[in-house]
Amino acid sequence: MPNMLIVEDDFFIATMLSEIMQDNGYDIAAVINNFDDATRFVADNTVDFALLDYNIVGGTTIDIAKELMRKSVPLIILTGNTNDEALKEELPDVVVLDKPFREALLLETIQSAIGAR
Repeated sequence: MPNMLIVEDDFFIATMLSEIMQDNGYDIAAVINNFDDATRFVADNTVDFALLDYNIVGGTTIDIAKELMRKSVPLIILTGNTNDEALKEELPDVVVLDKPFREALLLETIQSAIGAR
């Protein structure tokens, strides 16, 4: 299974995502909760897939998503604020999943994103 980056600043959501992914056979490369660490990780490492919370400690994940896209890494943005104009303008082709979400929808969306590579 692909190795995955999770960027989420809410401890409970990050833990839940990590457990869901591991329970479904995914390897977790890293779980990161802030912009600076996520930016460094993406610059220095390769992953097969990423789940990015849109708003994290230190800013949004727009630049992180752009770098992952430059590296052809499929990703999903998780957010409770899908009306954010910057998100729509900067990342119009990225799959966005509304929080809260159901586990089945998350897994289906990930499989679709990975399969679209």
